[in-house]
Amino acid sequence: SPLGGEINAQTLGGWHMKAFRSEANSSKVAFLSDYDKKLKFIDLATKDEQTIDLSGVEGYPVRVATDDTNNAAVVAFAQTGTGTSTFFRVGLDGTITPLQATTRLLPTGLAVSGDGTKIYVGNRKSLDVLPNN
Repeated sequence: SPLGGEINAQTLGGWHMKAFRSEANSSKVAFLSDYDKKLKFIDLATKDEQTIDLSGVEGYPVRVATDDTNNAAVVAFAQTGTGTSTFFRVGLDGTITPLQATTRLLPTGLAVSGDGTKIYVGNRKSLDVLPNN
């Protein structure tokens, strides 16, 4: 369904977690706190963690997916002013890179293809397949 209306603190406030699948990153997970706009990478083997502040990115973070090919997470941001969702790649090193992909869907499901070339965005009966660049 297309985006619309305002998003406020009552509709936010969740933690979204995705685990990395590659052998090199198999002990790492990405946690997204949509309420305070933080992305946290945690290495479950070493207990090391890194917190990336996403408050400088326009919009509201709504979903996270791991991107093993690029050693990163992809974060979807709802843009209520335009009724679209935009995407940013956040590297394990903390680098935040805007991606060209946009969609009219508010992601309730988000995944990156195994080869790292596509972003899958789902909402109810709709699915968009977008380039991961």
